[in-house]
Amino acid sequence: MSSLKKLLFVFGTLSLMLLSLSYLAFVLEWGSAGLLRVFGFILMALVLIAGALKQKSFIMYTGSIALLFVLLSFGFRAVGFPGVEVLLTAGIMIFTFVFLPMVGWWMYKHSGIADPGI
Repeated sequence: MSSLKKLLFVFGTLSLMLLSLSYLAFVLEWGSAGLLRVFGFILMALVLIAGALKQKSFIMYTGSIALLFVLLSFGFRAVGFPGVEVLLTAGIMIFTFVFLPMVGWWMYKHSGIADPGI
């Protein structure tokens, strides 16, 4: 296993642990729930972007950026930071108008329909 893969695994696990603890803190009404959730979302988004950069796929990179914006907006909403609407709108717009058409085009090109052989 390469060192980058180990690093992504460790930080991915850590982000899920932070998110799990944040929900426990939310249920038990501890004060640190929002902060744990923000750190968990940021760490998860960075792990997803690093994984996309490892694959060197522009489609995955674009989807990861859209997911980063959406996850950051959730984290900002949990803590009460401003800019939630801007981040959420940017993430959904990138996902809808950049990522989904690129995935559709990739699927069309690799399905065999593009070159019927007639």
